[in-house]
Amino acid sequence: MHDRRALMAAPSYLLYPRYNTPRLARVARFAAWRFMQVTEAKLASPSLSRRILKMMNSYRAFPRRPLPGSPFAKTAVAPIEEQWAVNDKVTHDKYGLGTIIGVEEGVGVVVDFRSHKQHLRTPCSKLAKL
Repeated sequence: MHDRRALMAAPSYLLYPRYNTPRLARVARFAAWRFMQVTEAKLASPSLSRRILKMMNSYRAFPRRPLPGSPFAKTAVAPIEEQWAVNDKVTHDKYGLGTIIGVEEGVGVVVDFRSHKQHLRTPCSKLAKL
């Protein structure tokens, strides 16, 4: 390792002969000086120089399931299914305002959006009754 004083006092063309312009030599000298600062800081701090392992991440890919008798267990709430009827006015996030012209129980609905007719499966989060 170079001594700091020798590094700063030596001409750039001696330390970095392949950098033939003064600007590139200055950049290379600065990079070497910064590297020395960082390594000295690491050596001065005992915790950084001895640390081998990082702390483990506490993120879990899947959340833990609570025990069945636990008071913290979330109770499953059944979604309320809307009852669709012919001539109901509905709105869809993509297609806009429409009228139901056909109902297939538990399967889907056929909606007339004036520009076209669309068969939508139910339950549909984008479909709302007006």
